[in-house]
Amino acid sequence: MRSEELRNSILNAREQRWETLSRLTGSYRDGCVITIVCNAAGEEKDTPAMRRLIACAEERMAKDADALTIGAYGDAAGYIVFMHSPLDAKSAKSAAVALETEHERNRLLDIDIYNTDGQAADRASMGIPPRRCLLCNEPAADCIRTQRHAYPDIIAETHRLLTGFQESC
Repeated sequence: MRSEELRNSILNAREQRWETLSRLTGSYRDGCVITIVCNAAGEEKDTPAMRRLIACAEERMAKDADALTIGAYGDAAGYIVFMHSPLDAKSAKSAAVALETEHERNRLLDIDIYNTDGQAADRASMGIPPRRCLLCNEPAADCIRTQRHAYPDIIAETHRLLTGFQESC
């Protein structure tokens, strides 16, 4: 797929995800909605290893945040799981950050938490340090914004983190 086509299909998928999220957050009176995805550089956005990583995260959030899966699907941006938790957004975000930082491969996970008004629980408002770059451990947002690393190096690190991932959850 051409780069421009891929970019457009991913943007369209993200727009559809936002519409789904908005509909879901508006359907609950309490608790929070959780989304789980695997952030992967490159054209491959949905592989068996990525799905396995997401499934393990889904199982852990079910346990740690008492969350229930309410939907999941794959699209041009990859595979996404939607869950609902009775916990408040900050408590669920704490569980998500603990999981994201537990193992180096979990750095590929992106677990977002939204209250019933659709507001995200973010790291900064909770005093949690920003996500770290896969390659240099600086804040990831800085590396992305400045394009500090070569794209093939980021893809290679993503593959390295997922290679051989066969563990049970």
